[in-house]
Amino acid sequence: PRWNKGVAEDAGNSDGPGGPGGRGRSTPDVDPKRRGKVPAQLSTSQLCSAGERIAKLCEQLHFWQDQSQDLQHDLRQKLAQKAAVDARHEHRGALACRLQQLQGDLRQRREGLERLKDPAGHFRMELHAL
Repeated sequence: PRWNKGVAEDAGNSDGPGGPGGRGRSTPDVDPKRRGKVPAQLSTSQLCSAGERIAKLCEQLHFWQDQSQDLQHDLRQKLAQKAAVDARHEHRGALACRLQQLQGDLRQRREGLERLKDPAGHFRMELHAL
């Protein structure tokens, strides 16, 4: 069987648009530019072939949508991992700063203790006048 492309059948209008059972006007879904032209004919095999191509395109679309979602998920994970690494680096930098401060404080205290020792290595007591 052959199908008319672009022609809508009107089940309640067997006599045509202007006949006794018609409405007195042409079919509304026919483009005015195409009025009076013979509609293209499609064979069943052409219709099936087009349907198969459309089905393959739909499969590809779903595949690429899935790929896109997977990539978005992976990207979100990578960004979260990077944020965690950046936070660790920032914390490590703060710890290194604090370590330098503490090492400086320790050095000053050791120097102060050395000044309090006598030449024999014993701590000496200095008496201050009141």
